Amino acid sequence: MELSAFGLEFLAKLRGLHVYTDVRDVLELRELALKHADEATSVVGAIKQHIMQCPARYQLPALFLVKCMLEDEQCPPIYTEQLSAAIPEVGGLI
Repeated sequence: MELSAFGLEFLAKLRGLHVYTDVRDVLELRELALKHADEATSVVGAIKQHIMQCPARYQLPALFLVKCMLEDEQCPPIYTEQLSAAIPEVGGLI
C-alpha cells in the first residue's frame, strides 16, 4: 500500500518510538492519528508497515500505540474497523 504524505510523516514519527514507556510519544502519535481520521487508511498502513519491517524489539511500542488508540473514547469507528482488521495480519509476525 502506498502511503499519503501524512502517512509517510506518521511512519517517520513512529520509527522514533523505541520503547513502550515513551508514553508521551505514544500519546502524541495517538492524538495525531485521531485528529486526522480522514487519513486512517494511511495511518493504519504506516503502523502495519512499521510492525512488519522494524526489529522485533520495536514492535511492542507500536502495538501499545494501537492499544491506546482503540481504548480512547474519541477513537473514530474507521480506526476501530481498520486496526481490528490489521491485528490478525500483523499479530502472526510477533
